[in-house]
Amino acid sequence: MWRRRLGSRSSAARTARSARCAVFDNLLALGDDIGRSTAGKGVRVNVEYVSANPTGPLTVAHAGQLPAVTLSFDGPADIQNEMRPRVDGGGSFDDVMALVEVMRQHKTTFVIRSTITSSNVGRMAEMVNFFVGQTGCKQLHFEPAFLSGRCRSLPLGVPEPKVFAMEFIRAMDHGRKHGANVKFSAARLMGAFSSFCGCAQDPFNVTPEGDLTGCFEVCDALNPLAETYHFGHFDPAAKRFVIDTGRLAHLRSLTVENKP
Repeated sequence: MWRRRLGSRSSAARTARSARCAVFDNLLALGDDIGRSTAGKGVRVNVEYVSANPTGPLTVAHAGQLPAVTLSFDGPADIQNEMRPRVDGGGSFDDVMALVEVMRQHKTTFVIRSTITSSNVGRMAEMVNFFVGQTGCKQLHFEPAFLSGRCRSLPLGVPEPKVFAMEFIRAMDHGRKHGANVKFSAARLMGAFSSFCGCAQDPFNVTPEGDLTGCFEVCDALNPLAETYHFGHFDPAAKRFVIDTGRLAHLRSLTVENKP
């Protein structure tokens, strides 16, 4: 009986080894086609590589495959290192600049997205100069910080709306002189819209806690605005979303047609 079991195990081990070898043989046979797939063919994808606390450098393999990248980058070294420290407390500026160099070498299209706080709001024009001169990127997206997550615990405050507006206009004008396109999600000057944001357009944004929010800037349930913008949550026991239809109806009504 013991010998039979041993023989059975040896046979199973040989079968498993043979199966693994067959997998490697198939991979080797693919040659340059290894990893290629028609799945999702024709679908445009925007990939964002997070610059803060990077898990590793963007490699040649990555850069050669990405059609476009949105890079979180907040400006010169003093700004970047203050706003996006690594988990070990060090600065992330050198990591991000190394990433930029890889993308430039492989002609990867990238857009820079910067978070604006009360600390750097007055330096947006300077940031335009830096990005254009040091990275070659001329597609810049500046967004003001909002009171949520890490912003609650850091001394970097939310910029005053009027100050942000004035400095953004100055940065936008400055960008034009350098051939750079400086954007802000709320400054949509090329079209007419019935609502300020997507909260009136049947939003379905799920927070990490399972809440449904109509606004990306109101993710924290402790935010006073959550009473307006959070319109449901996921019920793990029932395995379904519970919707507050009254709040959802109110969000849908926030259009210019209903402006008092």
